[in-house]
Amino acid sequence: IISFLRQSLKLYAVDRPQGALYLVIIFQQLIGNLSESMWFNIRVLQFVIITLATMCVTRALQLYEAARIAAISAAQTVNTPQVESTATPQSSSKFNLSSRQQNLRSAFDRLRNDK
Repeated sequence: IISFLRQSLKLYAVDRPQGALYLVIIFQQLIGNLSESMWFNIRVLQFVIITLATMCVTRALQLYEAARIAAISAAQTVNTPQVESTATPQSSSKFNLSSRQQNLRSAFDRLRNDK
């Protein structure tokens, strides 16, 4: 519960509408469970709501972090001089991706490798 609240507050600092939604969900669940705790009872809907909300908060924070890393790496590549590439078009990429998508993909790869 505490980590969900902490992650929701982090998301609120970045994306207010989505962060506020997750904070409202957690407070609604806290108020609804004052008399009887049903957090881990899989037969009720509250368990499903909190489980899905936890996954969505984590995914939103990962997307924000990947976009932040991509923006930093894009700023670094803009500041560095361009070097002519000798790679052929077939070896550069299997798919034709834009530079923003490639930056996001490399940021996700870096996040995955850091864990």
